[in-house]
Amino acid sequence: MRNISEMPGVLIPCAAEPKLAKLPSEVNEQGAAVVSAQRCPYLHAAYTPTLPLHMDSVIVDQEVTVEFVRFLSAQLKESREQVDALDQENVALKSQLQKLASYITSPATAQDAHKVSELQGAVASLTEKLGASQATVEQQSMEIALWRTRYDAVQQLKTTAAIQSIRNLQKHATTQKLLATMRGELANAPSLAASATVSECEEFKLFMSKLGTSSSATEDNDRESRIVFDLPKLQILPKAAVKACGGKFDHFAGLVEWCAAPSRNALLFCPERLYDPSAASAGRPPWAETTEWSSLVGQHHELFAVEDGKLAYVGTFLFHAGPAALALPELPAASNNDLIEELARRTFRPESKSQHAKAKAYLPALAELYRQGAARVRVLGLQRIGFNDVFFQVLRKAYAKRGKQAAHKAKGAHVSHEAEQREETETERSTSPVAEGVVGKKRARGLEEGAAGGGRGEGLGKVARVDGFKR
Repeated sequence: MRNISEMPGVLIPCAAEPKLAKLPSEVNEQGAAVVSAQRCPYLHAAYTPTLPLHMDSVIVDQEVTVEFVRFLSAQLKESREQVDALDQENVALKSQLQKLASYITSPATAQDAHKVSELQGAVASLTEKLGASQATVEQQSMEIALWRTRYDAVQQLKTTAAIQSIRNLQKHATTQKLLATMRGELANAPSLAASATVSECEEFKLFMSKLGTSSSATEDNDRESRIVFDLPKLQILPKAAVKACGGKFDHFAGLVEWCAAPSRNALLFCPERLYDPSAASAGRPPWAETTEWSSLVGQHHELFAVEDGKLAYVGTFLFHAGPAALALPELPAASNNDLIEELARRTFRPESKSQHAKAKAYLPALAELYRQGAARVRVLGLQRIGFNDVFFQVLRKAYAKRGKQAAHKAKGAHVSHEAEQREETETERSTSPVAEGVVGKKRARGLEEGAAGGGRGEGLGKVARVDGFKR
């Protein structure tokens, strides 16, 4: 016989748990299995199984069997109810699935197709609007960048304009201060001879226009043939040319006013005084009367003039004395800014180099003095009396030679480029070497050489030119 503890437990229904329970067994002194009534309320308290339990078969009481069958029936009923509920739920899910399948597989109606078409159209419209918006954003970004650049440029211009305005104010204040000082110094200068009237100047101009002139076949042929320098300023002349004219040549720039055609004569406006700002420190008056212009009367010089932006030789001219001490605002030439600026340049004559560097400050004040009539002018007459063909031919040959040299350097470049190359070979010179000989010992020695045939003579060349004038 095997102990009940070594055998599978007997399934007994319990009131506390309506499910199958594994009832533990107890063994009495005879080795029989005893089921406690406390363990199973369905068993009678005095019931004690006397039959032994074998491993091959289990012998139980009929009441236990009945209770066991009842328990299994209840469990079966409960399981069936659960199965029925699951079947009903399954049927409902199958019905819903069939509905969904029928909805998916059913063909679209006309209304559905219309809605789909509307949605597709809306999507296309939104896509188009999105593309247009992106293009607009890109364009606006470019415009913003452009306006930002313009704004920065305007701010830069404003800053530059403000700086320039401050500089202009400072320059104007400096000019006004110098102007007041120079006007006071001019008022204290010795008075000039009796001033001429406007009518006297007009009579002199009429007189000069009626004076006879001479012409040359060479000069009359072609205007371009008179060009001797590509720059509008007087350059260094060849020695042969200086010798051919005796060193008497000049270019008066904006000081000349030509008479009406057919006359080839002209009027020359000259300053009556020279201004030297450093003279006061040397005990001399800043404004000094000059005779270098009036000394030209009766002399004849070879003159140059600007034609089409180039310098041309215009002939031999004789100087005539004219009205003196004229106030420029009373004359028709008062509106000629080139004349006024050139007068200011010719008037400024400092001896010290440090004062030359200050020309930009002094020249506007001098020009204003001429505009106001405080500084007076003298008028000379220029009568054309001939044409120096030897002098002209030397200049033309030198001009042609410079052109060939420029063409050789440019290796067949355009004619305009050749002219630029010629300009580079010409060293700038503004006045006649004649006048430079009257200032300084070295220049005086040059005059002596000219008298000996060295090509330097006497004349107005001592009038120095200051090119630092800027309005």
